[in-house]
Amino acid sequence: MGLITIEKTIGNFDYLHPDKTEIAYSFIGLPDDIETKSIYFSDEYQYDLEVKIDEQYSSLDFARDLKRLIDDAYFFSTSMSYIEKVIKYLEENEEEQRFLLIEKLLEDYILEKKKILRRINGINNRIKELEGIREKLKK
Repeated sequence: MGLITIEKTIGNFDYLHPDKTEIAYSFIGLPDDIETKSIYFSDEYQYDLEVKIDEQYSSLDFARDLKRLIDDAYFFSTSMSYIEKVIKYLEENEEEQRFLLIEKLLEDYILEKKKILRRINGINNRIKELEGIREKLKK
């Protein structure tokens, strides 16, 4: 099992209405027995959820918020049974998903730290180089 992530895409997905902009949310990494599909909404502020999964807001929290959005937006939606399957799966695997998320966040921060340290080392080398040039010019 891998970490379940969410992808948000804004675009034109309706071939019958190519000028209509929509927001599509997709759960990535679901097991094979849960069909991967997108859930579409009009590109309006009330349907524009921020996809920022962290230790405070999980994929399960997002799925529940998305379910509430479907409830509010539609009298009937074929997406409802899908999101309920996703929620059930995430609830059953909540602890493992939390662990995988924390591992991913740690990896991301360690990578970011390495990038910052490389940048700092480059700046320090440039400072030394310029100080050497300045010393030569002083003579």
